[in-house]
Amino acid sequence: MASELWTWERCGTHILSLKNRLGFADTICFLKYCINDNGTVHDKLNETQASDHETLYWMLTHYAQGEETPLTGELVPFDKLPGGYAFFGAFRHLTIDPLVDAFGERIEDFERCCLYFHGTKCSFGDISFQVHALPLIPLTIVLWEKTEEFPPRCSFFYDKSASNYLPTEDLAHLGELLSLRLREVQRVIL
Repeated sequence: MASELWTWERCGTHILSLKNRLGFADTICFLKYCINDNGTVHDKLNETQASDHETLYWMLTHYAQGEETPLTGELVPFDKLPGGYAFFGAFRHLTIDPLVDAFGERIEDFERCCLYFHGTKCSFGDISFQVHALPLIPLTIVLWEKTEEFPPRCSFFYDKSASNYLPTEDLAHLGELLSLRLREVQRVIL
């Protein structure tokens, strides 16, 4: 079904409208994915053509419908986004838990992977970074390393303005995509 809905023929005009708009330059690149004018998605991280481009088309089509909104600086956990509580169990399972497994005992790797995506170091938890998953949607990831008393933990925060660009379900997928890309970087460069 997704492959029929989210085709280049249906989404291309919306996606190409992002050039020089909503934080993109004259190329459409984010999280090391670059989309050319015919819809081919090049994965610069893995140096391959991305096969699961429908999700990227879906997110970018919705993002293209947003209007530029200034960042508020107010960080909101996923479950406090409009309707986020309904998706939080899946969000934790698909986004947070894999990051804890990958980086909970390797915060130096987490730092290198966030820097690979030009993340900005923050001062929350044991280590935290703000990474722009899309040009105008930064996500702040906070990691607490494992101790003798506590297991490792992770939290995701969105700027309150994120809901002006994407619906909450899309923001969940965007967080999941960032989580996946950070783990892919760990495998590729470390």
